Amino acid sequence: MNGYPSHSLHVLLDRKLDTFEKLELVLVLRAAGKAMTLGELAMQLQVGRDVLRRVAGEVAASGVVELIDGDALQLKSGTWEAEIAEAADLYETEPKTLIKVLSRISMERIRSLAARTFADAFRIRRKDGD
Repeated sequence: MNGYPSHSLHVLLDRKLDTFEKLELVLVLRAAGKAMTLGELAMQLQVGRDVLRRVAGEVAASGVVELIDGDALQLKSGTWEAEIAEAADLYETEPKTLIKVLSRISMERIRSLAARTFADAFRIRRKDGD
């Protein structure tokens, strides 16, 4: 481990687990090695069920975890296993590295959004009928 995430882990974080909450959810499921109910996850992560339900829905939509019987989550087998193992190792040994990477990803998204908004403000729009 060189202290910096591999390219494939960076892709996972950028495209699927772009917040610390999403990453922690996946890491708790990995550590458990089994499906967990939303109640169990809420207690483990120390978050409210509404927040957890939102985060869980986003992670399930990304395809990294799957919802079982409407109230439990489990890691989706065969997807991103090596990258999640790498993230778990970094989380244990160098959590600040993961926080920095997630912060960079968030800042890049904010910059991109700001640039698009700025560009849109100067776009010349055609009038109807022209």
